[in-house]
Amino acid sequence: MADLSQFAEATAAVKHSPHAVSAWEEAEGLAADLDKPDDIVTLFNETLADKLEPEVAEMIGERAGAFCDEWFGDDPKVLEKILSRVLVLAPNHTGRGARGSVWPGGAWRVPGADVPVDAAFCRALCEESTLLEPDEILSEIRIPIPPAGTGWSYQKLKRKTGDFATAATAVLLQMNGARVAKASIALTNAAATALKASAAESSLIGKAIDNASLNEAARLAMGICEPTADQRGDVEYKVAMCGEMTRRALQAAYARTSKP
Repeated sequence: MADLSQFAEATAAVKHSPHAVSAWEEAEGLAADLDKPDDIVTLFNETLADKLEPEVAEMIGERAGAFCDEWFGDDPKVLEKILSRVLVLAPNHTGRGARGSVWPGGAWRVPGADVPVDAAFCRALCEESTLLEPDEILSEIRIPIPPAGTGWSYQKLKRKTGDFATAATAVLLQMNGARVAKASIALTNAAATALKASAAESSLIGKAIDNASLNEAARLAMGICEPTADQRGDVEYKVAMCGEMTRRALQAAYARTSKP
């Protein structure tokens, strides 16, 4: 049985060695046993307040993402504060290069993930263009603030914190009154790559969010799924769970559209 003294020792170990994955695992596990997730959020923020190596900051950001998804999934502000500090400590989203250019291969390293480059497409683009050169040009990333009436949600079926999803759906939904104006739906762990559920998106445009529209969107999302059977479930189960995660994500996103 975990006690507070063990938890205090575990958090002290993290502060002493923030790079130690085992120390974080111990502290997070004890926090779960003691129902003290807020203390781990405080530990994330306090640790990131110090000057850390970029690799350590990225590791902490990844752990914070999984932890906050489990404990604070309905409150994105908890994770936003943590990741804003990760971006300061591990700024790797700015580049230099020719005026018109592409990065020819490998992957983009951003906090929390590696984004692979489509090398074949880059080569073809350079061959057809009189402007582009095989070099990096990215100098900044701008993410527009969604307009009023927009809601989002990411719903993930998992066995435990940090585990890969059995099925998951991300939704961005924009309403015009009681009708859907725009919808973006992405499925993960539903095939060899992430899937854009274009037919499901189109089915919602101009519709109200109700049982009929939710059922149709879930059906269309399930129709493009090609998961692989593994220890998390067989193909039929995973396809069904993709449909259920789509329904839940749409419902949660819709609930957020009415919030300022």
